[in-house]
Amino acid sequence: MNHQTSRRPIRSAHKILRDYGIDDPDQIDLNAICFDKGILVIEAPLKGALARLIRNGKDKALIRVSDRVREVGQRRFAIAHEFGHFMLHQEKNQLSLYHQKELLFWYKELSPEEQEANTFAVELLMPNFLFESRCSSESPTVATIEKLSTEFETSLTATTLRYLDFTRHDCAAIVSRDGKMTWFKTCETFPLRLLDMGTMVDPDSLAGQLFAGDLSPGGPQQVPVEMWVEDQEFSQSFTIQEDAVYLKRYQTVISLISIQPASPLNRFLTNRAVSAAW
Repeated sequence: MNHQTSRRPIRSAHKILRDYGIDDPDQIDLNAICFDKGILVIEAPLKGALARLIRNGKDKALIRVSDRVREVGQRRFAIAHEFGHFMLHQEKNQLSLYHQKELLFWYKELSPEEQEANTFAVELLMPNFLFESRCSSESPTVATIEKLSTEFETSLTATTLRYLDFTRHDCAAIVSRDGKMTWFKTCETFPLRLLDMGTMVDPDSLAGQLFAGDLSPGGPQQVPVEMWVEDQEFSQSFTIQEDAVYLKRYQTVISLISIQPASPLNRFLTNRAVSAAW
């Protein structure tokens, strides 16, 4: 999504939060906000989608959420996504479907409208003016993500990606499914090239252990760089930290890898950057 496309949903979400005087995550009562805006949110059986927006003119609508959506974070994101369509795409009196893949707001095949609805949802549920201060100094661990996920009532996946927007650590999130790397996101400063998508995860990585059935690998661990990184100049010389969580329902593992501030790799990269500047 280009910069111009992304600003409109962010401004719209921020205006709503300002209008309701929201300055804490627990004040983001999504159903109440929707109701005040003329949208009734109901839970009911729904085939082929997680949520559906049905307009009744310009100012009224119904958001129907599938009764199969039990996870609070996923349910809130689905509602916020459809709310985004209601606020941003008023010229289209359409039936809007929210499918599983639309949860992945970084998904490259999404249409501009779906990207806008997802950006709106992210900014409404995890606004930068509330989220950034809570994660910028926190270490890149699953425990950090779980804490933020609980506070903002958002899914682990969405929270992990939002954390990467603001963290001051050099880190990346890698999602693997059925033992293969499927997609990733890095923070802006992450200096290394990751392995190609589709690569089988190393059985000795935390992700590999989780796929093998060890559901309690014991928290963050130091692992060899080559487990996740393509750059061969660093292999055999340095280690990085990996933490991981298994999402059983989706047969998916989220690995959070990071370069520790005091590690040899971090010092090497810092020195190389300084030398290049000279």
